[in-house]
Amino acid sequence: MKWPSSLQRRPHQSSNQSMAILDLASWAVFGAAVQGLAQGIRQKPLNYKPIGYVYSATLFVAVGLALDQVRARQRSFLDRRVAVLAQERAARGVDFARQE
Repeated sequence: MKWPSSLQRRPHQSSNQSMAILDLASWAVFGAAVQGLAQGIRQKPLNYKPIGYVYSATLFVAVGLALDQVRARQRSFLDRRVAVLAQERAARGVDFARQE
């Protein structure tokens, strides 16, 4: 059975190890930028208590890891659900093409 192009599974962006590292690095940079923004709002110099940048980057990496796990669980759930629906549709003898 051929899947329509709209239902074909697209490769997950973080499946490659270098992309996973890039994802984590982007979360860390975002966390450091948030800390810099917070320093600016408080009108403190950017080098005031620099350990805050480390804490913020670490916190945002943890958030990114949690969101990546949620995204992977949702993808696996959707893949299983689509497979079940395809099997049920095949058992009824219905093709993906529109029946007119």
